[in-house]
Amino acid sequence: MAKTLYDYWFVQFDFPDENGKPYKTSGGKMVWDEELKREIPEGWEVGNLLNIADYINGLPCQKYRPVNEKYLRVIKSKKCMKVLLPILN
Repeated sequence: MAKTLYDYWFVQFDFPDENGKPYKTSGGKMVWDEELKREIPEGWEVGNLLNIADYINGLPCQKYRPVNEKYLRVIKSKKCMKVLLPILN
């Protein structure tokens, strides 16, 4: 399932647009990327995940949860799939 989702969203660029329709096949604007030698969605850029995101250890990764401290909630991939399955089917 993860492989299929990756293919739809990051190879075919048919992730849901603002109307819930597949981006590229619904006429989403694509631009040529010289580094990848292919079209990518307008506004996207090529980059290294370590350069564009911060890694933060979430609660599911901790043995003991903090008490009376602020913490970030983490969405587990299993829960994401429950939401995404109806969209993909």
